[in-house]
Amino acid sequence: MEMLNKDEEYRCRRCGKNEQENGGELHSLADLYWCEDHRHLGELLLWAGNHQFPAIKIVGIDQNYAIGAPNGPDNAYLWERGVFQGSEDMVWSTLSTVMSLSENKDEESA
Repeated sequence: MEMLNKDEEYRCRRCGKNEQENGGELHSLADLYWCEDHRHLGELLLWAGNHQFPAIKIVGIDQNYAIGAPNGPDNAYLWERGVFQGSEDMVWSTLSTVMSLSENKDEESA
């Protein structure tokens, strides 16, 4: 993960904080910049891109969610909208789901 040069002005994709407002650090993930508070969103998009923006079902605390459709041509767009505009419950539940999927895949490989 690349730390950005403090002399360059970048803004968090979600909240718009620049590096001075964020203590001098922004993170580059999925070709976008994220403050520490929203770094998990970049990690989620990076995971989705690395897995070809899959269709997944998510069990949330408040309700259930889904992103994409099997072989859906708009899945990348749907993932982006979900990450940028989804509720906190949706985002954290999605992150939990993809972490679980990754752990299960790691166990199957062992």
